[in-house]
Amino acid sequence: MEMTQYLNVFMDEVQEHLQTLNTSLLALENNPADSSLLEAIFRAAHTLKGASATMGFNKMSNITHAMEDLLTRLRNGEIAVSSEIINVLFECFDLLDALAQGIAAGHEEDIEAAGLLTQLRMLASAGKKEVAITAARSVKHEIKPEYNRDEKALIEESISNGRILYHVSVKLREDCLLKGARAFMVLRELEKLGQVVRTWPLTKDLEDENFDDHFIIGVLSVENTEKVKSPVASITDVEIVAVEHIDLAGLPLSQSEEGTKETVRGTGVIRSGAVPRAVTSPTVRVEIKKLDDLMNIVAELVIQRSQLEQLSEALESKRLNEVVEHFSRLTVDLR
Repeated sequence: MEMTQYLNVFMDEVQEHLQTLNTSLLALENNPADSSLLEAIFRAAHTLKGASATMGFNKMSNITHAMEDLLTRLRNGEIAVSSEIINVLFECFDLLDALAQGIAAGHEEDIEAAGLLTQLRMLASAGKKEVAITAARSVKHEIKPEYNRDEKALIEESISNGRILYHVSVKLREDCLLKGARAFMVLRELEKLGQVVRTWPLTKDLEDENFDDHFIIGVLSVENTEKVKSPVASITDVEIVAVEHIDLAGLPLSQSEEGTKETVRGTGVIRSGAVPRAVTSPTVRVEIKKLDDLMNIVAELVIQRSQLEQLSEALESKRLNEVVEHFSRLTVDLR
């Protein structure tokens, strides 16, 4: 099948599910307690997410992914349908319809979607404040942030110059595919706002994904709590963010000053008492957006792999089975 034929099939599917979205949303507006309408809206968004990701239309897949997160909480009864939620879902429909028209015309429309994505994530996180507080406390019990003398001196000097020390506790989604990359993106965002002093676990462990699903970053910044939290919370796969202002009087100090202290100089981490060595391993600069898009595509590939496996079993085609097995190996390697 030629790419044009794939696109035609895709557009037919998009129009069908957009119609379902519109009809179901209109009905939900009059009957917000009808769970069958939520199911229909969820299925339409879920299918659109998978199909658009497969075709490479990332803006459409990102919107439907965020819709799916909100709809999951609605279906589970964790939050109630409200007029605000219905209005935002109608905005999603309008955006998806505009994107579909652009795709039909030969390109994905350059439409601003960041504001709508933020609204969806805020609505989906409603009622999670207590969960965030509990999670932050849990992280602090499991990870004990401590600073050495050099770091303490740096912090004291920075605070005297008007900066604030924050502990940013981050919990990633359990199904996050590339934890190290997400942690790197969090670090990059915080470096834009100030100076990262230290991470728990250590930066190397974050890079090597040698951690569970949460970590803490100590950062010095002149920004307020919300400005520190907002860019981190908007990163894909970040489930919970808690930002705590640390007073100098309550600064946790390491009990041991031997050997392996980490101290920040600029944006790099060096070992106290050691001569910094030049980094010899080759690196490539990649835009954060490209990395983010790549990880979203990998996640969708995993979803499509499962669908292909089910289709292969149903059709009982030997050739298709071989293709699916190869595709499965490739997606495992990507992860």
